[in-house]
Amino acid sequence: MTDEEILKKGIEKLGLIVNNLKIKKLLEYAELVREGNKWVHLVSKRDEKRIISKHILESLKVVPYIPKGARCADIGSGAGFPGIPVKIFRDDIDMTLVERNKKKALFLIEVISRLGLKSIQVIADRIANVKISYQCLLIRCGENLPKLEEEIEHLLSDGNYLLLIKSGQVFKVTDKVNLLTDYNKGLKSTLKEV
Repeated sequence: MTDEEILKKGIEKLGLIVNNLKIKKLLEYAELVREGNKWVHLVSKRDEKRIISKHILESLKVVPYIPKGARCADIGSGAGFPGIPVKIFRDDIDMTLVERNKKKALFLIEVISRLGLKSIQVIADRIANVKISYQCLLIRCGENLPKLEEEIEHLLSDGNYLLLIKSGQVFKVTDKVNLLTDYNKGLKSTLKEV
């Protein structure tokens, strides 16, 4: 199957509406990640072939859980997952990509420009220095959650929540919980899988 076929089928499987303009932008974004990976480490060499199936489609799993018009932040954005695919699909939201690595932040700025995305910005700084309030925080979780917990605690307050993507599953944190405890328990105790 081609990348386009994989993407269309995956989007349909997620219950999202397939739109040709969005498909075109997502495919262009995947190509930009492949190009950018030549000068800054964005994804593993093995994952270059799986950008659509592993990164973009996994990112889109959070789309139904973001309220209309929400102010969102993608924490530790890296190559822009999940923030850029989510923004492509949801042009009604405001998105901030937080990435402390300057080369990756420059890559994100270039992607935003090349894709012509609006209402999206990049903050090239540590999460701890972000002082803006967001309704929804997005995080693709790897092995760094214990460190991340301390850095995002000031961003978790009443009325906002965290959508955490871990191993292809989406978890929603609606109150201040001890993420490290939940992480060590396999994200099962107080986190709600959505």
